[in-house]
Amino acid sequence: MDIGEIVSDAIKYPSSEWKNVIILIVLFIIMWALNAVTGVIGFIVVPLIAGYIFRIVKWSLAGAEEVPEFDEWVDLFIEGLKVCLTYIVYMIPAIIILALTMGTMFLQLITMSQTGALSPFTSFDVGLYMIGSVITFLYVLVLGIPLFLIGTANMAYYDGELSAAFSFSELLERVSSIGYVDFIIWYIVMIVMGFVAAFIGGITIIGWIVTLPYYYMFLGRSLALFFLSE
Repeated sequence: MDIGEIVSDAIKYPSSEWKNVIILIVLFIIMWALNAVTGVIGFIVVPLIAGYIFRIVKWSLAGAEEVPEFDEWVDLFIEGLKVCLTYIVYMIPAIIILALTMGTMFLQLITMSQTGALSPFTSFDVGLYMIGSVITFLYVLVLGIPLFLIGTANMAYYDGELSAAFSFSELLERVSSIGYVDFIIWYIVMIVMGFVAAFIGGITIIGWIVTLPYYYMFLGRSLALFFLSE
Protein backbone atom coordinates (compact mmCIF):
# COMPACT_ATOMS: atom_id res chain seq x y z
CA MET A 1 0.00 0.00 0.00
CA ASP A 2 1.18 3.50 -0.75
CA ILE A 3 0.38 6.38 1.59
CA GLY A 4 -2.66 7.43 -0.41
CA GLU A 5 -4.17 3.95 -0.17
CA ILE A 6 -3.37 3.78 3.54
CA VAL A 7 -5.11 7.09 4.23
CA SER A 8 -8.11 6.15 2.08
CA ASP A 9 -8.53 2.83 3.87
CA ALA A 10 -8.08 4.37 7.32
CA ILE A 11 -10.61 7.15 6.67
CA LYS A 12 -13.32 4.63 5.76
CA TYR A 13 -12.37 2.17 8.49
CA PRO A 14 -14.23 3.62 11.53
CA SER A 15 -17.46 4.09 9.57
CA SER A 16 -17.67 0.35 8.93
CA GLU A 17 -18.93 -0.09 12.50
CA TRP A 18 -20.59 3.04 13.88
CA LYS A 19 -21.64 1.25 17.06
CA ASN A 20 -18.02 1.11 18.22
CA VAL A 21 -17.45 4.72 17.19
CA ILE A 22 -20.39 5.69 19.41
CA ILE A 23 -19.01 3.66 22.34
CA LEU A 24 -15.68 5.42 21.96
CA ILE A 25 -17.47 8.78 21.83
CA VAL A 26 -19.26 7.90 25.09
CA LEU A 27 -15.92 7.07 26.73
CA PHE A 28 -14.54 10.45 25.66
CA ILE A 29 -17.63 12.20 27.03
CA ILE A 30 -17.28 10.37 30.36
CA MET A 31 -13.61 11.35 30.54
CA TRP A 32 -14.34 15.01 29.80
CA ALA A 33 -17.28 15.11 32.22
CA LEU A 34 -15.28 13.57 35.07
CA ASN A 35 -12.38 15.93 34.41
CA ALA A 36 -14.75 18.91 34.45
CA VAL A 37 -16.19 17.85 37.80
CA THR A 38 -13.13 16.42 39.57
CA GLY A 39 -10.16 17.77 37.66
CA VAL A 40 -8.25 14.47 37.35
CA ILE A 41 -10.45 11.42 37.94
CA GLY A 42 -11.49 11.38 34.30
CA PHE A 43 -8.02 10.16 33.40
CA ILE A 44 -8.94 6.70 34.68
CA VAL A 45 -10.88 6.37 31.42
CA VAL A 46 -7.79 7.16 29.31
CA PRO A 47 -6.35 3.59 29.47
CA LEU A 48 -9.65 2.23 28.13
CA ILE A 49 -9.52 4.64 25.19
CA ALA A 50 -5.81 3.98 24.59
CA GLY A 51 -6.38 0.24 24.94
CA TYR A 52 -9.06 0.24 22.28
CA ILE A 53 -6.94 2.20 19.80
CA PHE A 54 -4.11 -0.23 20.57
CA ARG A 55 -6.48 -3.11 19.82
CA ILE A 56 -7.27 -1.53 16.46
CA VAL A 57 -3.53 -1.44 15.71
CA LYS A 58 -3.06 -5.04 16.83
CA TRP A 59 -6.05 -6.37 14.89
CA SER A 60 -5.03 -4.47 11.76
CA LEU A 61 -1.48 -5.82 11.99
CA ALA A 62 -2.99 -9.31 12.13
CA GLY A 63 -4.80 -8.63 8.85
CA ALA A 64 -8.30 -8.07 10.25
CA GLU A 65 -10.48 -5.76 8.18
CA GLU A 66 -13.28 -5.40 10.74
CA VAL A 67 -13.32 -2.96 13.63
CA PRO A 68 -12.62 -4.76 16.95
CA GLU A 69 -15.34 -5.07 19.56
CA PHE A 70 -15.40 -3.46 22.97
CA ASP A 71 -15.02 -6.53 25.17
CA GLU A 72 -12.57 -8.05 27.66
CA TRP A 73 -12.43 -4.69 29.40
CA VAL A 74 -9.73 -5.70 31.89
CA ASP A 75 -7.38 -6.62 29.05
CA LEU A 76 -8.34 -3.39 27.32
CA PHE A 77 -7.43 -1.40 30.43
CA ILE A 78 -4.11 -3.20 30.95
CA GLU A 79 -3.02 -2.73 27.35
CA GLY A 80 -4.07 0.91 27.58
CA LEU A 81 -1.84 1.33 30.61
CA LYS A 82 1.07 -0.01 28.58
CA VAL A 83 0.35 2.54 25.86
CA CYS A 84 0.16 5.34 28.44
CA LEU A 85 3.44 4.20 30.01
CA THR A 86 5.08 4.12 26.59
CA TYR A 87 3.92 7.69 25.96
CA ILE A 88 5.18 8.92 29.33
CA VAL A 89 8.62 7.33 28.83
CA TYR A 90 9.04 8.92 25.42
CA MET A 91 7.94 12.28 26.84
CA ILE A 92 10.45 12.19 29.74
CA PRO A 93 13.04 14.41 27.96
CA ALA A 94 10.33 16.99 27.25
CA ILE A 95 9.13 16.81 30.86
CA ILE A 96 12.68 17.33 32.15
CA ILE A 97 13.36 20.30 29.87
CA LEU A 98 10.07 21.95 30.75
CA ALA A 99 10.51 21.22 34.46
CA LEU A 100 13.97 22.81 34.48
CA THR A 101 12.64 25.86 32.65
CA MET A 102 9.62 26.25 34.89
CA GLY A 103 11.72 25.45 37.96
CA THR A 104 14.03 28.37 37.23
CA MET A 105 11.08 30.71 36.93
CA PHE A 106 9.54 29.31 40.11
CA LEU A 107 12.76 29.79 42.08
CA GLN A 108 12.90 33.41 41.01
CA LEU A 109 9.32 33.91 42.16
CA ILE A 110 10.23 32.47 45.56
CA THR A 111 13.28 34.75 45.76
CA MET A 112 11.18 37.76 44.84
CA SER A 113 8.59 36.90 47.51
CA GLN A 114 11.23 36.43 50.21
CA THR A 115 13.13 39.61 49.43
CA GLY A 116 10.03 41.64 48.80
CA ALA A 117 11.29 42.63 45.38
CA LEU A 118 8.58 43.25 42.84
CA SER A 119 10.79 43.68 39.80
CA PRO A 120 9.49 42.01 36.61
CA PHE A 121 11.21 39.09 34.99
CA THR A 122 14.32 40.04 33.03
CA SER A 123 14.71 39.49 29.32
CA PHE A 124 17.05 36.60 30.21
CA ASP A 125 14.26 34.90 32.20
CA VAL A 126 11.77 35.34 29.39
CA GLY A 127 14.33 34.19 26.84
CA LEU A 128 15.12 31.08 28.90
CA TYR A 129 11.45 30.23 29.14
CA MET A 130 10.94 30.72 25.40
CA ILE A 131 13.99 28.59 24.51
CA GLY A 132 12.88 25.84 26.86
CA SER A 133 9.37 25.88 25.40
CA VAL A 134 10.65 25.75 21.82
CA ILE A 135 13.05 22.88 22.56
CA THR A 136 10.25 20.99 24.32
CA PHE A 137 7.88 21.52 21.40
CA LEU A 138 10.47 20.46 18.82
CA TYR A 139 11.39 17.33 20.78
CA VAL A 140 7.74 16.27 21.12
CA LEU A 141 6.98 16.96 17.45
CA VAL A 142 10.17 15.62 15.84
CA LEU A 143 11.17 12.77 18.15
CA GLY A 144 8.73 12.09 20.97
CA ILE A 145 5.52 11.43 19.06
CA PRO A 146 7.14 9.59 16.09
CA LEU A 147 9.02 7.27 18.48
CA PHE A 148 5.87 6.73 20.52
CA LEU A 149 3.84 5.85 17.43
CA ILE A 150 6.32 3.41 15.90
CA GLY A 151 7.07 1.97 19.35
CA THR A 152 3.38 1.38 20.00
CA ALA A 153 3.00 -0.33 16.63
CA ASN A 154 5.97 -2.57 17.40
CA MET A 155 4.49 -3.42 20.79
CA ALA A 156 1.23 -4.38 19.08
CA TYR A 157 3.20 -6.44 16.56
CA TYR A 158 4.63 -8.43 19.49
CA ASP A 159 1.19 -8.91 21.05
CA GLY A 160 1.54 -6.27 23.75
CA GLU A 161 5.11 -7.00 24.88
CA LEU A 162 6.08 -3.73 26.55
CA SER A 163 9.81 -4.07 25.92
CA ALA A 164 9.13 -4.10 22.16
CA ALA A 165 8.07 -0.45 22.38
CA PHE A 166 11.62 0.47 23.41
CA SER A 167 13.64 -1.82 21.14
CA PHE A 168 15.32 1.14 19.46
CA SER A 169 17.48 -0.84 17.06
CA GLU A 170 14.43 -2.72 15.83
CA LEU A 171 12.37 0.47 15.57
CA LEU A 172 15.06 2.18 13.50
CA GLU A 173 15.42 -0.91 11.33
CA ARG A 174 11.66 -0.96 10.72
CA VAL A 175 11.57 2.74 9.77
CA SER A 176 14.62 2.25 7.56
CA SER A 177 13.00 -0.67 5.75
CA ILE A 178 9.84 1.38 5.19
CA GLY A 179 11.85 4.43 4.17
CA TYR A 180 12.59 7.56 6.19
CA VAL A 181 11.12 9.82 3.51
CA ASP A 182 7.89 7.81 3.44
CA PHE A 183 7.76 7.88 7.23
CA ILE A 184 8.14 11.67 7.28
CA ILE A 185 5.47 12.07 4.59
CA TRP A 186 3.07 9.74 6.44
CA TYR A 187 3.70 11.56 9.71
CA ILE A 188 3.06 14.97 8.14
CA VAL A 189 -0.15 13.64 6.60
CA MET A 190 -1.28 12.42 10.04
CA ILE A 191 -0.61 15.89 11.49
CA VAL A 192 -2.53 17.55 8.67
CA MET A 193 -5.43 15.14 9.11
CA GLY A 194 -5.40 15.97 12.82
CA PHE A 195 -5.69 19.67 12.03
CA VAL A 196 -8.50 18.94 9.58
CA ALA A 197 -10.35 16.91 12.24
CA ALA A 198 -9.81 19.71 14.78
CA PHE A 199 -11.07 22.33 12.33
CA ILE A 200 -14.18 20.35 11.45
CA GLY A 201 -14.80 19.51 15.08
CA GLY A 202 -14.24 23.11 16.15
CA ILE A 203 -17.22 24.30 14.15
CA THR A 204 -19.60 22.87 16.76
CA ILE A 205 -19.24 21.13 20.12
CA ILE A 206 -21.02 18.08 18.76
CA GLY A 207 -18.63 18.02 15.82
CA TRP A 208 -15.62 17.99 18.16
CA ILE A 209 -17.10 15.12 20.19
CA VAL A 210 -17.40 13.03 17.02
CA THR A 211 -14.27 13.97 15.09
CA LEU A 212 -11.73 13.34 17.87
CA PRO A 213 -12.70 9.68 18.53
CA TYR A 214 -13.05 9.11 14.78
CA TYR A 215 -9.57 10.57 14.20
CA TYR A 216 -7.98 8.31 16.81
CA MET A 217 -9.53 5.23 15.20
CA PHE A 218 -8.30 6.49 11.83
CA LEU A 219 -4.81 7.01 13.27
CA GLY A 220 -4.68 3.53 14.80
CA ARG A 221 -5.66 1.88 11.51
CA SER A 222 -3.30 4.08 9.49
CA LEU A 223 -0.39 3.37 11.85
CA ALA A 224 -0.83 -0.39 11.51
CA LEU A 225 -1.11 -0.30 7.71
CA PHE A 226 1.94 1.93 7.45
CA PHE A 227 3.91 -0.32 9.81
CA LEU A 228 3.27 -3.19 7.40
CA SER A 229 4.09 -1.22 4.27
CA GLU A 230 7.80 -2.09 4.06
